[in-house]
Amino acid sequence: MAQRRRGKELEDAILTATWQLLQTTGYSEMTMDDIANTAKTNKNAIYRRWKTKLEVTVEAIKKFSPVSEVFASMKAPDNGNLHDDLVELMDIPLTLIKPIGLKNIKGALRDALPNISKANAINYRKMTDNNILTKSLMTILKNAYRRSEIKTEPEKFTDTVKNMPIMLLISRIVSEEDYDQSTVLFFVEKILIPVFAAQ
Repeated sequence: MAQRRRGKELEDAILTATWQLLQTTGYSEMTMDDIANTAKTNKNAIYRRWKTKLEVTVEAIKKFSPVSEVFASMKAPDNGNLHDDLVELMDIPLTLIKPIGLKNIKGALRDALPNISKANAINYRKMTDNNILTKSLMTILKNAYRRSEIKTEPEKFTDTVKNMPIMLLISRIVSEEDYDQSTVLFFVEKILIPVFAAQ
């Protein structure tokens, strides 16, 4: 039975219900009806605030997972060598996968990707160019260039090269394979370092 709540109280109830269902039912199986029933409200109350299951899920993840804190406190690694800096950078998603759930991340990302079209290509470009991983990578590469570990100034790298970490991460998440420490080492040692060294 729907309860009479408004404003922040209702929004908190909806987000709490969404987070609970992510942990139990999972993103792919969760429906807006499930969220409404768990929050003891109706679907209209959800749709007035969020257009899709993806949108309300993203808000719940921001509220209840450590994602905001992790990225707010994140600084570009500086371990004195390119290998260790890249490993630390690519390790960051591991701290977020466990509380959110890899299957939930995969499901949400699969819903998000079809919406990346020419109409919102600018927003997609902002996502890839301005994300925290890419920004930190540029700092790492500048340090590596100063240490003569790479031959080319990072600013001269193509956008494709600059965005390789985030695109590798996305490709792994939407696949059926895990993202773990062995994945990180494979990406760093077999893909990223050889590509950066070859520029």
